[in-house]
Amino acid sequence: MVKVLQLNLNHCRSTQDLLSQTVSEQNIDVAILSEPYRPKPEGVWQQSTNGGAAIWSCGQPPGHIAQRATRPGYARAKFQGTTIYSCYLAPSLHTDEFREIVQEIDQDARGRSPVIIAGDFNAWSTAWGSTRTTQRGTIILDAFSTLDVCLLNDGRRCTFSKSGRESYIDLTFASPELTRNSYWEVTHLLTYSDHAAIVFQTRQNQLHQTSRETAYRVHTLNYEVLLNCMDANTITGEANTCADAISARIKAACDAAMEKSTKGGGRRPVP
Repeated sequence: MVKVLQLNLNHCRSTQDLLSQTVSEQNIDVAILSEPYRPKPEGVWQQSTNGGAAIWSCGQPPGHIAQRATRPGYARAKFQGTTIYSCYLAPSLHTDEFREIVQEIDQDARGRSPVIIAGDFNAWSTAWGSTRTTQRGTIILDAFSTLDVCLLNDGRRCTFSKSGRESYIDLTFASPELTRNSYWEVTHLLTYSDHAAIVFQTRQNQLHQTSRETAYRVHTLNYEVLLNCMDANTITGEANTCADAISARIKAACDAAMEKSTKGGGRRPVP
């Protein structure tokens, strides 16, 4: 089993100090963090460029985490075959800035599977338990509606509580294959934060999809769709980031332009 902890640390030292004890007691493999106090010295720490979001491998060696990237509003890393996005979108962000970051996450996640997209989005929607839907909530739902991800929030318990105010602003999205035979819950763990700790656990073997390969039925190729998908903005950045983006764009274009056929294992695909 692979166990993920998600928590907003509120830039609080005592909250982050308690984090080490919590991940040890709960056997956490990787932590998705918002508003950290400072980088942890143990394991691999990947943080967004503005410092608001981080992925921590909880003391595991550097080889356990790869394809790392940092951007304003989110950090990305690949852990045991799963691409993880840790997000923090501050309440002070202008709507246009918020939309730009969410759309960038959406584009970056295309072609990567399985994925987990989680963090404090400071967005409200009845889809995840809020009493109303704000513009931010609509932006998230619109952006992720075409991604192959499921919203795990069930709205049964709020994720944030302060001075009598409650909200559901810490969200978790995951690929369907990660949600089978797994669980997600807003816990009652002591955190010293006004945000609750979320724990998401999935089977280890579901994070490794090496036994199955995706192939395409070339005779179904729609050239016009393929060219339209590839006709996008210029990719910029460091070499590894560009390579990842190009691979993701090519896969997304093939997915849209051709029918798939799955090979491997001799097993029937799960519906």
